[in-house]
Amino acid sequence: MKYHKIKLRGQVSFYVESRLIISVVPGRRILACGESVVQAVKDKTRGRTDLLLTSDEHSSYEAAIAKVYKIPERELTDKTSAEDSTEPEDKLPPNLCDATVW
Repeated sequence: MKYHKIKLRGQVSFYVESRLIISVVPGRRILACGESVVQAVKDKTRGRTDLLLTSDEHSSYEAAIAKVYKIPERELTDKTSAEDSTEPEDKLPPNLCDATVW
């Protein structure tokens, strides 16, 4: 499978191959800004999940990717069980990849 490569660097996101800037979020590197960058990527790619997201070691990106791209488990499976009283946990799409690059 070929992934569309996207870099997240200092609150800027861009396509690797074309260097086309997807979004720029001014401000401090906090979780809210990281979420804005990742949400912009999701919006601009129309929710595609065949992406390879690379970022630096900043912890806000990992949390932002998890928050923006998680989908409820009930949408991933067709089965529903009345006996299962546990709350379903959210999971990331199986074809979404992310990596931390130093």
